[in-house]
Amino acid sequence: MYILKKPQVGGEVLPHIDSTFLQTEPPRVLGVWLALEDATTENGCLYGLPGSYLDKRPERLFQRVDDACFFEGKDPEWREEDFIPIEVEQGSAIVF
Repeated sequence: MYILKKPQVGGEVLPHIDSTFLQTEPPRVLGVWLALEDATTENGCLYGLPGSYLDKRPERLFQRVDDACFFEGKDPEWREEDFIPIEVEQGSAIVF
């Protein structure tokens, strides 16, 4: 799966857990985010929740049945002030 997010196109990406989308059993999938240009707080860098990788698998999962896509389950509760910006230079890769 890939998502090409162009500036000023589409909506805001809300807080989520990447393993909501990257599901295998047993868990063995990596996600990679590539910075096509410098990513800063001014132009929409990623934000992360320190230590969140220690949490159990999410209760909310992305489901695909035939051509229908939907979420099942509930979102965790996050405090916006706990997220930190992840600013990177063009060409950087962030691995999940």
